[in-house]
Amino acid sequence: MLKEEILNVSRKASPKELRKFGITIGIFLGIISGVLFWKESIYFNWVLGVSIAFLSIGSLVPTLLKPVYLVWMSFAVIMGYIMSHLILGIIFLLVFSPVGLILRLLRKDPLKEKIDPTAKSYWIMREKTVYEPQSTERQY
Repeated sequence: MLKEEILNVSRKASPKELRKFGITIGIFLGIISGVLFWKESIYFNWVLGVSIAFLSIGSLVPTLLKPVYLVWMSFAVIMGYIMSHLILGIIFLLVFSPVGLILRLLRKDPLKEKIDPTAKSYWIMREKTVYEPQSTERQY
């Protein structure tokens, strides 16, 4: 699945997408260059130069950015895969596991999964109502 996502990145690399990528990275690096200038760092010239290069290449010849785009987006797909699994795992461990443990300790069964040998049926009867066409129209 991850391999397919990475392969899809190369298919999405249209000139319009590459232009957006170049301009976005150029603006982002320009902002970083401004912060570095404000902090009086000696590296702001380099970052500003790379920013201008991305902006100009992205605006004039976006197809030259395809190798950089493929590496960047492949890295983004891999990081997204890792982070989504990590976040879901943390949520499971910090939310669902404690709730399940507390419910077990309190002997609660909110889904009513226990089998009742005395029950004839598990069917839950509902009240009979008069049919109204409005209840079936535009359900969503």
